[in-house]
Amino acid sequence: MDVIQVVDYVLGNLKKDENVVMNLYSFATLSSITYNCISSGCLRSDLSANEIRKLTLTRIAKLSTLSEQKRKEIENMFREIKGALKKSGYKVAEIEITTKSRTIAGVSSSFLYELTEVGIYFDWVLNLPFIPGSEIKGVVRAGINDPELEEMIFGGEEKGISKVGFTDAYPIDPVGSYTLIPDVMTPHYQGAKNELEVKPRPIFFLTVPPNVTFKFLMYHREDDLGSMVCRRIPLIIASGLGAKTSVGYSYFKLKEMVYNA
Repeated sequence: MDVIQVVDYVLGNLKKDENVVMNLYSFATLSSITYNCISSGCLRSDLSANEIRKLTLTRIAKLSTLSEQKRKEIENMFREIKGALKKSGYKVAEIEITTKSRTIAGVSSSFLYELTEVGIYFDWVLNLPFIPGSEIKGVVRAGINDPELEEMIFGGEEKGISKVGFTDAYPIDPVGSYTLIPDVMTPHYQGAKNELEVKPRPIFFLTVPPNVTFKFLMYHREDDLGSMVCRRIPLIIASGLGAKTSVGYSYFKLKEMVYNA
């Protein structure tokens, strides 16, 4: 596709109202091209660059529902991962956590960053947001609050590699609900020296809404270490997993944990 075809495709889809099947990662990339073309003045449209940005986020959010088919795919994926881990001698804990607030994970990731300056982790195959296992591991490690215990569990210069691992987390419930919704923040004081120089600038972005349940697996070989981490997970998860926790985003609660499933 050349640039004109890209712009025509995006503008055509933004003006549609029906639900269609599309790869949202690809659509976000094409929308970024369209946004840049319109905002730089290279091409003209009856939609402004800002309208394109808002319509793109609204469209992606509308198409981000969790279907029963996707839920089954995710459950099958976890079943296969768990089976492979257990065959390799690992003990596995199945953990489900639910968002208590709007949640952002991956503010610097590429999905939508060109459009919004705020990215979010997104699986382009499943068409769903996710939370990387490395992010979960980092939060759990930081929440241990005991340097010796932390090094014993997660390794270091003296203790070697980590003895506990985490898979990525994917939404599994509620089926039929949106996994992404539009949001806005308005920085006021960037570059301003006093109140007279304040220039509010709305930034539109996507977040995971409250009451979305994610599932991930924790795996390990040593019983004591595994149960030790599991006991701490409810409190650690409640302290926040993701960005902007200082202003109320990215808080979770433990829904269910099945140890050595």
